[in-house]
Amino acid sequence: MRRVLRDQYGVSLTSRADAKLAEIIVSTGYANAMNNKIMEEMQQDEEPEYFMPEPPRKSEWVCGGSDILSTRHSFSDPELVALVKKVKG
Repeated sequence: MRRVLRDQYGVSLTSRADAKLAEIIVSTGYANAMNNKIMEEMQQDEEPEYFMPEPPRKSEWVCGGSDILSTRHSFSDPELVALVKKVKG
């Protein structure tokens, strides 16, 4: 599985702990999606400014927010509803 994911995301995952593996996959997937979006919106005569995620501060979210949330899911638990609102904010 780690070899397949390495080939898919282009990052070495064989010696990573499971939590770090997940963090790398999410971060790389998000960066790839943002860069694909940048390339789609780019004009032919422009030089693209690629997106590169910066390490988060302890008080910040890793990603941008609501752009990573699926619209297929919703929550009824008040704490999760509040969390979704915080992410969207």
